[in-house]
Amino acid sequence: MPTKCCVPNCKSNYAGHDLHTVFSFPRNEELKKKWTHAIHRQNFQPTKHSRVCELHFTEKDIRRTSEMYDDRTGKKLVVNLQKPRLVDSAIPSVFPNCPSYLSAPGHSRESLEEKRSRIENKNLELVLRESVRSHIEYEKKYVFKNFNIDPAQLPFVTALILVLTFPQPPTPYLPLTLFLQPLYLFLPTSRLSKQSGYVNIGEQIKEQ
Repeated sequence: MPTKCCVPNCKSNYAGHDLHTVFSFPRNEELKKKWTHAIHRQNFQPTKHSRVCELHFTEKDIRRTSEMYDDRTGKKLVVNLQKPRLVDSAIPSVFPNCPSYLSAPGHSRESLEEKRSRIENKNLELVLRESVRSHIEYEKKYVFKNFNIDPAQLPFVTALILVLTFPQPPTPYLPLTLFLQPLYLFLPTSRLSKQSGYVNIGEQIKEQ
């Protein structure tokens, strides 16, 4: 049986009532005092078994999904969490079964870690969009598709590898690697190999 909510007049997880996710009181003493004051329960001291249910938090206080980027496609993946979590600074502020004056607009503020993570995700998304746009422009400008020569027999320029990392990430993550397809360049006749009509740019640079 799920733990019952300790907020006055709340019947979450009681027999015959709806079941809801509950959250433990924070370990941070200052934040714990704010929780205790917010629920307005007389002579109450929370213990390790005390819980507050999800009904007393705003939606922005609760994290129900986790986001990550697929380094192969550059797309953002959203996965539902098995158990919802609270943001670090969440404080109970919704009390539907109590006098209305006890309920107040959400008091939670975005933590520094959450703000940094949000900014990094936004910057990463912008970089991905720019990289994809640049790659498409390169393909349109330099890739030739109408030659009757097997591309597998041609020398090629080493694929460009771009690794994006951020210092001191808030959560473990894998470096993002973008691979651009091998690029074949067609040069004027005076610079071409007699056999294939193509030239290895890397070798030309070394010879010069």
